Amino acid sequence: MKPLSVALWLWLLPGLTEAAPARRPPLRVDSEIEYYLPTKTGRAIHTGFVNSVFGVDLLRGHLIIEAGVTMTVASGYINEDPTQHATVVGAGPIIMFRCEPFRIGPFSLLFDVVGALVVYSDNFPPGGDLYNFTWRLGGAFAVRLTERLTLTTGARWMHVSNGQGLTPKNPSYEGVGFPLGLLYRF
Repeated sequence: MKPLSVALWLWLLPGLTEAAPARRPPLRVDSEIEYYLPTKTGRAIHTGFVNSVFGVDLLRGHLIIEAGVTMTVASGYINEDPTQHATVVGAGPIIMFRCEPFRIGPFSLLFDVVGALVVYSDNFPPGGDLYNFTWRLGGAFAVRLTERLTLTTGARWMHVSNGQGLTPKNPSYEGVGFPLGLLYRF
């Protein structure tokens, strides 16, 4: 066996050999709020998200795929020009890949990759377009409150761009954020 496949089996083995609960439901619903602070002074945009996703546990919780809807409010300006300040609301589809490699009792560590397409109420950021893609990457700490309810909190990095390349019609921005979520397992 190659070293990579041995490492993969050693990583998956604890989850595969755990005693299965009498009834392990596959569906989960995750509601989350996020707030992002700008990382660059010339791109001073504050962003908030509310995510509602549902998904399935794969590999006994070690890999989770969820999809749903994200709603956002963003406010700020780019290029240090407060006269170009804008505030918008938006919504769109979201997909999240979550890895839960470490679990000790009711506590676990999560790693998230989140992607969404957001359509805004106006062109945003100023000079941009009505839509943007948002990419979020980070981690979270989870505490299982009951057998079905889990509280999560963490930190994520975010990039927002409309994908039109390095042009004036694509005023991208980045932020660092803090998600807080509740997960319910059916």
